[in-house]
Amino acid sequence: MKTNCSHFIYSRVCTYQQVGSWERVLSALELESELPEVVRQSAILQALQQCGLSSVMDLCLRGMNHQKDSQELRELRFQAAWRSGQWDCLPAEREGHGFHEGVLQSLRVMEDRDFKTAKRILASTRVTELSTLCTKSLESVHTLYPTLAKLQALNEAEDMIAVFSSRYGFHTFKHS
Repeated sequence: MKTNCSHFIYSRVCTYQQVGSWERVLSALELESELPEVVRQSAILQALQQCGLSSVMDLCLRGMNHQKDSQELRELRFQAAWRSGQWDCLPAEREGHGFHEGVLQSLRVMEDRDFKTAKRILASTRVTELSTLCTKSLESVHTLYPTLAKLQALNEAEDMIAVFSSRYGFHTFKHS
């Protein structure tokens, strides 16, 4: 019986997420303790972010164990970091990073006026996002829109690099 209840609450959480009812997501998650830890943490953090509770989300992220983060939790952590300007939470640079980790890394090196590295990181992030786009169904805008929005954000970041690099006397990069 508990497993059916758990599945019911999880499907309700997914529905609430899809319609953007983040307060209900938090309420439903409060009732459910049988969901996997990673699923609960991720859904709670997304709901906090969507409700505009960034400082509460930041406190939750600080209290969590970083060793066992899923890719989704890592991305939420990096998104929270770049939105709040916490440049010191980056691991050593590595290939194959996610979107928000790439944005955080590029903003961090832009702060040091290393525009060439910022451009390289954004290009790598773009390749990662394009590869995820190739695996998605082309039948629904719902599945494509988040990736297309991320690609647009990468274009905006590259434009920002071009503006700042010309402002600080570096040569302007062209989009790849």
